Amino acid sequence: IPVKDIKKQHTIKIYCDAALQEDAIIRVKLANFEIGRMNVIKNDKTYELPIRFIRLIGGIGYTHYDRKVFEDFNDDVFTEIKDYIKNRGLNQALITAVYEEEESKIYKTHIEGSEKTKDKKYIKEIEINFKDIPHLVHEPEGMEQPRFIDDEKKEEFSAYIMEQHNAIYGKFKGTIVFITNIWPTIKENESGFAFIAPLGKNPVFITTSGTTLKQTYLHEIAHTLGLLHSFETNKETLKTIAEKEVAVE
Repeated sequence: IPVKDIKKQHTIKIYCDAALQEDAIIRVKLANFEIGRMNVIKNDKTYELPIRFIRLIGGIGYTHYDRKVFEDFNDDVFTEIKDYIKNRGLNQALITAVYEEEESKIYKTHIEGSEKTKDKKYIKEIEINFKDIPHLVHEPEGMEQPRFIDDEKKEEFSAYIMEQHNAIYGKFKGTIVFITNIWPTIKENESGFAFIAPLGKNPVFITTSGTTLKQTYLHEIAHTLGLLHSFETNKETLKTIAEKEVAVE
């Protein structure tokens, strides 16, 4: 399309119908002058990212909190979240999400005198006793939900949960996503948080306000892969990036 003939904005769709084995450059020229360019990196190789999902539950005495948080987190929502992460997010970075197989449990139902058994998949779970960590999470009272006390305590909370996880399920080389029954601090009101670190060291935490938000899961997983917010450019951020690059190497 001759540029001089374009009177208004014009959209050109570009797509790959096969994997690119080498980098490509698409140029826009006016006469002999290049006035636009798009670099397309080769995409003939993908990388796998193991992902494990775990629910943090309150255990005995706190089941009504769990029920309130997870009642909307059904199989259909969970399937949609996993599909979004795998096919509308990580694939754009040539990363294939590999989900850990969910645990299988047999449960029985009694209908009109007959007993039936059914094999159902469950996400792994870890019970939290809020009385053990009063300095990290505000213990709920009545119908109030548990809530993080201080944003400065999140790394300590993360280390505590990872210690519980490793003791129960062992170490995991990949990204661990903890779906919690805990509200964020009043100040932040964030739907999730994560830290940039080598895989298996710092996980993703989804708070109660982000349980069903598929964009939150993808956003926080991206942090564990080394991506910061695009608006974070201060000296402290640059220092953090340098430290993490050394850790990853």
